[in-house]
Amino acid sequence: MKSNKMFETVLVDKNNTILVIGNPTASKKIKELYLQEIQKRVKK
Repeated sequence: MKSNKMFETVLVDKNNTILVIGNPTASKKIKELYLQEIQKRVKK
């Protein structure tokens, strides 16, 4: 992950399973993926 700054940020669940990988501040598409995953889990 250190070789590319784009992959320094990860979103994990309560079991530390990686849900989304990528920097949401560097990419609008990755930001949307983060928001979708968070919203999906908040609704549960």
